[in-house]
Order: sequence, then structure tokens, then C-alpha cells
Amino acid sequence: MALIVQSFYTYEAGRSRIFFADTFLAAGPETVSTEKNGFFFSMFLKKGYAFYKKIGARHLRITKLAVTVIDYFHDMVKVQYNANYVKKTGEPVSVDFEVTYFVQHPDEVPKIFGFVAGDEMRMYKEAGLI
Repeated sequence: MALIVQSFYTYEAGRSRIFFADTFLAAGPETVSTEKNGFFFSMFLKKGYAFYKKIGARHLRITKLAVTVIDYFHDMVKVQYNANYVKKTGEPVSVDFEVTYFVQHPDEVPKIFGFVAGDEMRMYKEAGLI
């Protein structure tokens, strides 16, 4: 899981993408969807990372990581993050959030086959970032 999280720190779409399964589940407060890990997912990641930079993203770190073993091949990983931003006014903002990942590790490279995230846009609005 450490390798996966390192890729999120750098906001590199290509590097993050290698840690997702060919097909995976994405769940938020209002939607659940299956996604394909391909060209369009790579474009989605790049667009997302550009958005984070636009709203002032500066640093992302893990504050807590809890792994629950499901079976020999699968884990549930709850990751609590702290992200630092700088508003357009120059004011620093810190937000905390959690994402739960479902990870399969059939070989040396773990693969995310699903994740559950909170209401990201509401969090940004409440923090005054958008």
C-alpha cells in the first residue's frame, strides 16, 4: 500500500494508474460506478490532478492507515489523509478526509479494485477552496 500512496503524493496520473485493477469500483456519497483502467481513466486522473493544483493543493500526507485483512489475496485499507492548500487569497487551509480502498495482491504489485470516498466537492466548498 505504501507504493500506492506514494504515487498519490506526486499527482502523477501514469504512476497512480498502475496500481488500479483493469476494472474497479468507485463509490461516493451519491454514486457507485465501475470504471476501466485505460486511456480515459488516465485522462480523468490528469484532469483531477490539474483541478487539485488549480484550487491550491500543496501537500498530501497520510495521518493514519488501517489494514483489515479480508483473506490471503485481499485487504481493506482505510487511509486518513491531511491535505494542505493555499487559497487564492494566500491563506493556508488544511483539510482531513478518509478513503477506503479494497486491494488485491495477486503478485508483487497490489491492485486497487475498489474505493469508497466522501463528498469531496462539499469538503472543498466548506474549506472555501471552490
